[in-house]
Amino acid sequence: MSGRIHSQGKYSWDRYKDQGNVDKHGYTFHQAQYAFARGTPKITVPARTQDPGDGGWRCETYCQLSGRIVKVVHVETPKERRIISMRHLLRPNRRDRQMLEKFHAQHGANPREQRSPQQDKELRAWQRLADRQRQRNAPATLKRLAQENRLREQVRKTELAKGRSPDGANRMAQNAVNAHQSQNLQKMDKHRIPQEKERLQERDRQKAARKREALKEKQKLSADQSKKLAKRQSPSATQSRAGAQSSPGQSPKAAIASKAVKTRKTVSLTKPPSRKI
Repeated sequence: MSGRIHSQGKYSWDRYKDQGNVDKHGYTFHQAQYAFARGTPKITVPARTQDPGDGGWRCETYCQLSGRIVKVVHVETPKERRIISMRHLLRPNRRDRQMLEKFHAQHGANPREQRSPQQDKELRAWQRLADRQRQRNAPATLKRLAQENRLREQVRKTELAKGRSPDGANRMAQNAVNAHQSQNLQKMDKHRIPQEKERLQERDRQKAARKREALKEKQKLSADQSKKLAKRQSPSATQSRAGAQSSPGQSPKAAIASKAVKTRKTVSLTKPPSRKI
């Protein structure tokens, strides 16, 4: 089951549930992170039923994404937020209608979504991807659901024939379906993981090349600056400047001393004479 869990920052979800949610409701769990963004109108309430196996508190969030009211069911844990389902309220039940009234009472009839342009662009891109995936997987989805239903019913009948209780038979049937889903994911990963690995390697190579270029530019700039500083502070440059101001047969030290004497004489000559009283 660990290979089925996808983590993205503080959000995580079951990859097989994500695929099923796209096929059934047209939303991918990648869009759930925008439901909890700061500028999204939303209300969060505890779910009516709690499962001790969740490891946290199950909640329901009603929010507005791209002008549509969406319901997100998630589990709040101290470390992460696990997404369970995400759907548009086409046929709201009684509880959903109550929450919609509460949502509109708090945010108004047409609340404004105050997300950044970049977040809106990413949200629209994920929605287009989910729509294409839903259309492409429609025939395969029906076939997959039929296989899972047949497997669930077969295992349930077998377990009931062995004398197991109905709840136990349902648990065994669900475990068999989960194992079947994991096998399907492994088949998908056999073709998808090498492509993803190659893409990540290419991204790392480009990132390393950019780092090397930036380091070379920095080294070149620091070398030029150090050369200019060394040239400015070298004794030969100081002596050459002093020698250029001295007479042909005079040493640099003597030229500097004679310059100081001339400066003192100039200062003394320009000093105004003192007046005698």
